[in-house]
Amino acid sequence: MRSLLTILLALTLKSALGSPGLFPGQPDARSAGLANISTIVPGLWAVNHNPAVMTGIESFTVGLSHNRYLLIKGLSQSSAALLVPVNRSAIGISYRNYGFSSLQNHLVRVSTGIRLHERFCSGVSIGYVHFATREKSIYRHSFSYTIGMAFSISEKLRSGFHISNPFPAKAAWEKAGLIACEFAAGMSYEPVENILLLAEYHKKFPYPAAFRLGTEMNVIRKMTLRFGIQVYPLQVSGGLSLDLNSLSISLAFTMHDKLGTMPCTSIDYQFK
Repeated sequence: MRSLLTILLALTLKSALGSPGLFPGQPDARSAGLANISTIVPGLWAVNHNPAVMTGIESFTVGLSHNRYLLIKGLSQSSAALLVPVNRSAIGISYRNYGFSSLQNHLVRVSTGIRLHERFCSGVSIGYVHFATREKSIYRHSFSYTIGMAFSISEKLRSGFHISNPFPAKAAWEKAGLIACEFAAGMSYEPVENILLLAEYHKKFPYPAAFRLGTEMNVIRKMTLRFGIQVYPLQVSGGLSLDLNSLSISLAFTMHDKLGTMPCTSIDYQFK
């Protein structure tokens, strides 16, 4: 009975966040500060969403991230990732853990992205998913996979999309109902130097779609501010990043009308 109540609480949180799948929201503070926009956001943490945009990193990079969800005591998400560039491609590995003492979701993902053309990149990732309660009364494991593409329409305009689990492993997850097909398409535009505008359409079947808008601004040379808003459910987010040579520290806060403020912290280090 206790395990059942634990699962219901965790799934209620993920549903309220507009992310009914295994892990609520994005693991990194940059995407969290942009209302979870991720499809066309390049960098280390692209290993968790669109592997096609991993190719922008030029050197070996590692990172840690932590999200705290305030509705349930002790409920959080921790992530680690590394990315290795190889010529015109990149290979990334990530680990995510979501839950608390009575319920744990684990996801290990291996991703690769390749630049096929000056204006076109593609990528694919495979993840192993493990879900269990402390008493082992419910125990599930399965595989997930993602295919992504990214396009440079011009120097200022970029677009991309990714699709995950178009044919879910129903045999492993049908009763728990924890995995679903997911599709997202996004676009970024840089109207002037140091200002980036982003938009994203996100759909997890069979749940309603979410629409997201965000912006990034380099207010000073080493600081970036970001803001985002999501429609259904309504969420407002913001954050900032400090770039200290090879070290980048990012903070984000998501304001939810029912769950309050949820913080996220990420630390990335790039070996140059």
